[in-house]
Amino acid sequence: MAVDHKALAIDEAQSHAAWDVTETLMKNVSNYQSVLEALRLEPVPIFQTTIDAFSSLPDLKKAILTARVHVRDWQRVGMDLYLTVFMGVAGFFQALTAKAAEITAIVDAADTAKRKLTDAEKASIVASLGTLAGLLKSDKAKIESVKPKLTDFIRLITSDYPGLTQGGQKIDDAIAANDKATQDAALKYLMDQGIMKMILELGATLSRELRAVSPAVHQLESANETAQVSVRDLIAVWTTVSTKYGSVISDLTTAQTTTHFEDLPLLLEIAVASYQELLTYMQGTPSLF
Repeated sequence: MAVDHKALAIDEAQSHAAWDVTETLMKNVSNYQSVLEALRLEPVPIFQTTIDAFSSLPDLKKAILTARVHVRDWQRVGMDLYLTVFMGVAGFFQALTAKAAEITAIVDAADTAKRKLTDAEKASIVASLGTLAGLLKSDKAKIESVKPKLTDFIRLITSDYPGLTQGGQKIDDAIAANDKATQDAALKYLMDQGIMKMILELGATLSRELRAVSPAVHQLESANETAQVSVRDLIAVWTTVSTKYGSVISDLTTAQTTTHFEDLPLLLEIAVASYQELLTYMQGTPSLF
């Protein structure tokens, strides 16, 4: 049977897809938090008047204040998710690189001396692979430990969705309320075009801020599902690659083998390259926190 050259590599398509979902979740929640915090809920003073988009929307204002409180823990929860995944990949890449060098040196030395590997050398190689397999299991367990905290947090912030988007006072109504408040303030300076222009410009700025809030809020509708898919797919990635290492170790320690010790330098070289590629892919993510 032909040797599977990717027997120790992380699956590119599977790992990219899992990270893409995770990145989408982190971007959406970070953006939601950012626009909520930036939103000016109190009357905005200008000259002898104010623009108060929420004077006619007290229930919506209350809902936004509640949502702000709920989402503030994202810094901790989101960073925990990000670091668990990223540091897991980075840490395993370093360990894999070191063990690959050690194993390759052992195999190459035996090949140069034109001799077979000794039992002690084989045991050392299997132990090194076992160490890597143990790291993968540990990383998978860390991802699983993040799931309850992430799930609870996402459920909390999505519980604010109805109050922000349903009923008589919705986030989408705030733009029209701001426009009316701007017009009312501007009319007070009908005889002073300069001041009136500045009021209208401020109102336009407030309107743009409100327009940024609406899509960020509506992304919450799918946040629960996205969080579930994110963790599920990440766990699947680590399960797949952990199983690979178990299979290779089993091959090397049984009489009937499809993978041989002499194959390991190439398999490990490909595995190291696969993790380097994934790290590069993940590092392309813009700063989220």
